[in-house]
Amino acid sequence: MASGKATVCFIDDDPAELRRFEKAFRDDFNVIVGTTYTDAMEKLKEAGRGSPHLWVLDLYFPDPSHSNTPEELHEMSGKFEAFDRSRRVFLKYLHSIKQGRDGGLKLLDRCRENHRVPVVMFTRKGTIDDAIECLSEGAVEVLKKPMPPKLPDDPDERSDALDNALIEARAFLKDRFTARVIENTHWVKNRARYLAVLTFILGILLDRGLVWIGL
Repeated sequence: MASGKATVCFIDDDPAELRRFEKAFRDDFNVIVGTTYTDAMEKLKEAGRGSPHLWVLDLYFPDPSHSNTPEELHEMSGKFEAFDRSRRVFLKYLHSIKQGRDGGLKLLDRCRENHRVPVVMFTRKGTIDDAIECLSEGAVEVLKKPMPPKLPDDPDERSDALDNALIEARAFLKDRFTARVIENTHWVKNRARYLAVLTFILGILLDRGLVWIGL
């Protein structure tokens, strides 16, 4: 391997994606690719490394007990393309009615500017790009609004389904919100300072106590 390059290991179950990745980044990194963790580790071992400098992992991945056929991967790719086309149509519609993440990001900026408390973004329509943008703009977390498996056509039933989904997810969301509140408490943010002062005071008291008893 060429010296001076970082080693990046990419795991994806689609061999075509591995080829694309290797072709795109081989001039910049020592690229190791594999369809499984075991496959990647074997190649790392062959390359004389126990670990790369960076892992890059596919998110949608088959269960370890299952291996997709080339036909399944091809069909999945086609269905995703159809899904992505629908998503772009939806985003275009949002833009036409002046809806979008820009409005939410402006709210985020205002809240961060006027209040020294964490901001959690809460969305049902957000994408991974939206999440990255929110985090880069200072949000501490991006949470997905609960969504029922299927929404009824009737508006009232739809509203009830969303209510129920939120109620079902309440415990998880409550824990996430509470964790962020606790992380921002005065004690948590300043505990190192308090502990240093307490240690200093205890040291003085202990020293005086030892002097008092004649030690």
